[in-house]
Amino acid sequence: LKDKDLNVVIRKCIEYLENNDWTDIALGRHDIKDTEIYAMVSEYNTRFFEESNWEAHKKYADLQVVLDGKENILVSDISSMKTGEYHSDSDYLECDGDVEETVCMDSTIGLLLMPEDAHMPGICVNNEPSYVKKCVFKIPINSLK
Repeated sequence: LKDKDLNVVIRKCIEYLENNDWTDIALGRHDIKDTEIYAMVSEYNTRFFEESNWEAHKKYADLQVVLDGKENILVSDISSMKTGEYHSDSDYLECDGDVEETVCMDSTIGLLLMPEDAHMPGICVNNEPSYVKKCVFKIPINSLK
């Protein structure tokens, strides 16, 4: 992976947010013009760890950006996880294991998750479920090589 390629891709994602009213962006899928990147905008209430599942992806990297609210995203290296079934249609790899890092997300931070990063998004902060609106940019791994 070349830093130059990654910088171009991340810049495209940031430009998309800057050029759209991200505070009022519609839920659902948004294709990023002239790229293979798309954004998934969703809203939900955060969950407790026990109500959540680990995941990883093979075809896409995630750039996760919280637009409103706060959540924790738990992250572990895929090599330390027990992996299960891979669902190629949704690019979802089942994982299970221990938490290595906790990243507290709000609208001031973005988190890039590569295929080696098993993650559990949507975890409540301070054990208090709360509303979150989030944009996840799905970046094809083949565009980063």
